[in-house]
Amino acid sequence: MVKTATRWLRYSRILAQRKEAEEALRRSEERLAADLAETKLLQSISSQLIQEDNIQAIYEQLLNAATAIMHSEMATMQMLFPEKMSCCFLPSKALIRKLSNTGNG
Repeated sequence: MVKTATRWLRYSRILAQRKEAEEALRRSEERLAADLAETKLLQSISSQLIQEDNIQAIYEQLLNAATAIMHSEMATMQMLFPEKMSCCFLPSKALIRKLSNTGNG
């Protein structure tokens, strides 16, 4: 009876460890899939940067990509003018929409 209980405990531990390992693998695969999707998004944007003449469209795509990659609701971008030692904000539509909804925009 003791041997049976010992075997059962060993078997239970093995099953628990296997379940934990499978869950860790599943989470890892989900992270890798998300990373791959984000990489493909950036690759797509980089190829459009070469072909696109509309700079505003490029800014919007970059902001959308940053928002998606960071899993945020909004993003903003700054453009640096080193010769003037200044920068300007290029707000996203999501930021403008958020400011409009709060009465600050």
